[in-house]
Amino acid sequence: MRYKIRDYHINTNDEATTVREVFESKEAVEVAIADLNIKYPGEYGYVKFPVR
Repeated sequence: MRYKIRDYHINTNDEATTVREVFESKEAVEVAIADLNIKYPGEYGYVKFPVR
């Protein structure tokens, strides 16, 4: 299954952006989310969702 990432502002839960990249596996998207958490600590929350 393929996945995309949505990110939102932690304090408001308003959607910030949708990462345009499509990830080919659950593991790949989880690694990308971990990298984003390191790059922007405490600023955004991330949700992975499946795409067809």
